[in-house]
Amino acid sequence: VRYCVDMGHWLIWDGKRWAKDDQLQINNLAERTMRRLIEGMPATGDSERELAYRNWRLQSGRKARIQAMLDLSRHKVNIGSLELDANSFLLNCNNGTLDLRTGKLRPHGQGDYITKLVDVDYDPAAHSPLFEAFLKKITNDDLELVAARLTNEVQFLYDRELQWEQNIITSI
Repeated sequence: VRYCVDMGHWLIWDGKRWAKDDQLQINNLAERTMRRLIEGMPATGDSERELAYRNWRLQSGRKARIQAMLDLSRHKVNIGSLELDANSFLLNCNNGTLDLRTGKLRPHGQGDYITKLVDVDYDPAAHSPLFEAFLKKITNDDLELVAARLTNEVQFLYDRELQWEQNIITSI
């Protein structure tokens, strides 16, 4: 888990990305942690100590104590919003993270701090005949005119006076 102070919410790793905790899963995790503490006290033979621990466990399981635990832990797992989605050359797909510089797919990684996910599987062998025909048509079959870089927006560089940039952006 991470807490983003700038955004004011918890992020939970869902196995593919850091997702905003809209379902308050952090509360379930905190309650589960407290339950484990409560269940984990071994018998010591010291009835006074066991009674004190039992009382502490009962108090710790209360909502106010759990909320206090969450409040105190925020600074330990804090992440700034500028650290999230910082690498614009990483595209998170269902089946992994695509490095747009190399075209290589790798496993999802918590350390990438990616919060976005495109709901497709990356397939390096995939073709789109319709889109490829469109590109050939608007570049007069000179595909070297197209130099695309996927970042926060799609930028197209062209060296002829062709009016195809808006068409491509619209089609994507």
